Amino acid sequence: MRSRPFALAAVVLASVAVSSSASAEGPRRAKAKKPAVAVAVAVEELPPLPAPEPPPPAPSAPAAAAAADKPADAPKTEVSQAAGPGFVVTVGSGLAYLGGSAAQSIPLAGAQMTFDLRLGGYLTNHFGILAGVQGGYGALFEGCSSVCSNAYSYQLPVVAQYALRDRRRGVYFEGGLAFLSTYGASTGKEEKTPEALELAANADFKLGVGYRIASQPEPRAQKDVMTGVDIRFGVDFGEFKRLEYRTVGANVAGDIAPTKTDTHYAFGLSVGYHFTP
Repeated sequence: MRSRPFALAAVVLASVAVSSSASAEGPRRAKAKKPAVAVAVAVEELPPLPAPEPPPPAPSAPAAAAAADKPADAPKTEVSQAAGPGFVVTVGSGLAYLGGSAAQSIPLAGAQMTFDLRLGGYLTNHFGILAGVQGGYGALFEGCSSVCSNAYSYQLPVVAQYALRDRRRGVYFEGGLAFLSTYGASTGKEEKTPEALELAANADFKLGVGYRIASQPEPRAQKDVMTGVDIRFGVDFGEFKRLEYRTVGANVAGDIAPTKTDTHYAFGLSVGYHFTP
């Protein structure tokens, strides 16, 4: 019966040892185990990105070739075409001054109102030939023994013109001859000693410069009729070859001796109308 109490005591001691070792290990495990730390990261939400644009379509071969051949855009400028060859008519009127000498020891001085008609054509954009008639009426202050109040003149000019732009507008220069250049004058019939004088040259030299102002900016077509204003300044010069003088009791007519000829000149300013079909 003694062995039973010993056996019971051994069971109790074993259970106590097991529970004490379990209780001792529990704190160690609890101490060794660390609690997990949760880290919260706040991230700001980014705005949505735009959708990518689709790439442009590649040009086709003909379109690419046309784009390569197309010149770069140039600034727009108004380019007017010059009038080509064509017909020209001018009608004008103005003033002229006659000076110089009829012959040696016979001075001349007079003033006239002139008129002229010319017609011709331009062979190129810049070069033309015109011919016509020019006349005048006024007074001769020197050349007669008194004032010859009835003075006149006429000539047949043939000139070549060079226009810087064309026959319709702009500056032009001219030069040529005035055939049958004649100046005459006479006193009135009421004068006690009436006089009449006439001087003639085979041809005088003519030089001039002018400016044409068109009535419209540009013609709609090259063959359109255009009109405008023609302003011309010119000078004639030469030598008279024949003289006729009449007065009471005297009448002289004939050629002027070559040793007696002298130079005369005339300045003129004319304003007129020009017509260019």
